[in-house]
Amino acid sequence: MVEGQGSADWREAALRLKAEMENFRKRQKRWAEDEVLREQEQFLRPFLGVVDDLEQALKHIDLRDPAHQGVRVVYDGVMSLLMRQGVERMAAEGQLFDPHNHEAVAAIPASEAGVEDMHVVAVTQPGYVYTQKGTGAERVLRPAKVIVAKQGA
Repeated sequence: MVEGQGSADWREAALRLKAEMENFRKRQKRWAEDEVLREQEQFLRPFLGVVDDLEQALKHIDLRDPAHQGVRVVYDGVMSLLMRQGVERMAAEGQLFDPHNHEAVAAIPASEAGVEDMHVVAVTQPGYVYTQKGTGAERVLRPAKVIVAKQGA
């Protein structure tokens, strides 16, 4: 065995091992970031139901009723908390239907709605997106439930 040959094999094996370890670290980091994102989504998602309930209450309580102001303060506080965490309501009405962002609950004829085919006519439940701070990763937290204009519906 030539002395230089064994040394070259050792260096090559060490470099390969170093590259494998670096790839492993990157995979673990991505996995950890994805796991944090999933946990944050699971934590934030139930707040959307609270927002829906507060919005319904605000629609049904007279503006002059002191309870309206109290519910409004709570609603504003929850919405502020969600926005600080990176949760935003997505715009849907008038948009082209996107199955990644929208869940169609009904379709009406496009001619009746006065909009183009496959456009959102109305929103029955708002959708929300979540943008993770630091990474900028954006995911749909809840798709918007929408009514879509359909040609020949």
